[in-house]
Formats: sequence, structure tokens, C-alpha cells
Amino acid sequence: MLFRSVTAREAAIEGSLTRQVAVNGVLMPMAGLLGDLADLHGNDRQRRAKLHGQVERVVLPGLVDLVDATDARACFYELEGDKPTRQLVAAGSWGRTDMTTRPFTEGTPEGDEAIAALDARETRLWSSEDSGAEPPGWSTSKSYNAYIAVPVATANRVHGMLTVDAPAANAFDFEVDAPTVELLGRFLAAALSA
Repeated sequence: MLFRSVTAREAAIEGSLTRQVAVNGVLMPMAGLLGDLADLHGNDRQRRAKLHGQVERVVLPGLVDLVDATDARACFYELEGDKPTRQLVAAGSWGRTDMTTRPFTEGTPEGDEAIAALDARETRLWSSEDSGAEPPGWSTSKSYNAYIAVPVATANRVHGMLTVDAPAANAFDFEVDAPTVELLGRFLAAALSA
């Protein structure tokens, strides 16, 4: 029994170290990019746009690494337009190759649900294993059975939505993964607001 406890402890330590390395691999570059954005003076739009693009290229792969789910895909949807015709348009993805191109459009069941979550600054979690009801506007052709969607927003501005999804219904530990996705959503919002 003692041998088993040591093995379990070592496995827990190794898992913790692996996750810490992944967190550092995302947060350290993000912190550097936030510093670069903060250091911009004047109205250097071209450099600011380039840095915003770099932030997305750090966040999306990092998110896939952090959740450590088989065949996970991270997406950033940018909010465009004005009420009542706003849309969340896919601006980037990382992971599985089946990139979604269909926007979430206000006035449709799935668009209204996604945009209501953004307006309320709420995280949405769903798994076909845990939830009885399918999300509004759900299509059986979806390539995933679990997702986490978080607002990319500050107190004064909504930039969009950060999502991570996976084919397996039990791909995520929502208690661990949801706060991680929320943290990256907040970092992304800070960077996009700079």
C-alpha cells in the first residue's frame, strides 16, 4: 500500500508540473505582449494590430495545451455589428482542423444564446454526457460533444468569445478547465483593449 501512495503522489506531482509548464508557456508570452501593447505611444495602429494578432496566436494554442483534451479545438469569435444584428465571427482557431466558419448571429437561437452570455459576461459549459438538453440551435452535425465558452470582455467593452471544444463528452474537467479558459479570456480582453 505504501508503494501505491508514493506512485500516486509522484503522478500527482508530475501532472502538476506538466500543467505549470503549460501555464507558464502561455502566461509568460502573454505578459510580454501586454507589456509591448502598454508601451505603445500614440496611434500606431499597424503595430497594435500586429500585436493583437500575436496575442491570439499565443492564446489559442496555449488553451489547447492547457485543457489537455484529445482533439480539442480553441476558437476566438470576434463580436461585430450593432444591436440587433450583432454577430460573433470566427477570427481564429487552433487544434482540430474542422474550423467553424458559421457565425453566431443575433436573431437566431444559437446566436441569441451566445450573445446573451456575452452581454451578461457569463461562461457557458456543455457536455452531451451531463446535460439533458442540447444548446439552442444545436445541429447534430457538430464535431464536438463538450465545450466551454467564455466572454472576452472588460467591464466596458465586449470583444468576443473564446471557446474550447472536443469530440469526447467527458473531455473537460469543468471545475479545473473553465477557470483556466476564463483567465485566458480575461487576458485576451486586456490585450485587445490596449
